[in-house]
Amino acid sequence: EGIFCKNDEVFIINLATPTHQNSFNLDGTFPDEMTALTSLTEILVASNKLKGKLPMWIGQLNYLTKVEMYGNEFEGSIPDSLYNLSNLKTISFTANSLSG
Repeated sequence: EGIFCKNDEVFIINLATPTHQNSFNLDGTFPDEMTALTSLTEILVASNKLKGKLPMWIGQLNYLTKVEMYGNEFEGSIPDSLYNLSNLKTISFTANSLSG
């Protein structure tokens, strides 16, 4: 759990608990400033209270291998650009109000 860095680059954001019984209770939306985290390989924010639309910039994070955002309050559609990420191996958006 936490934010993992290497060589001054953030490469994993893990703010989900293994049991999903005790979430971090993150609330709100993703800030646009996260676009600067171009080395991200994993975004793990399952079982929180994140809401709003998925940010379009998530599909520009070319090193992503794993995205787990299930169990939040996201709505709208999944950005098409996310499907073009060649390194993406795992993706989970269940238990949200998403389409696409």
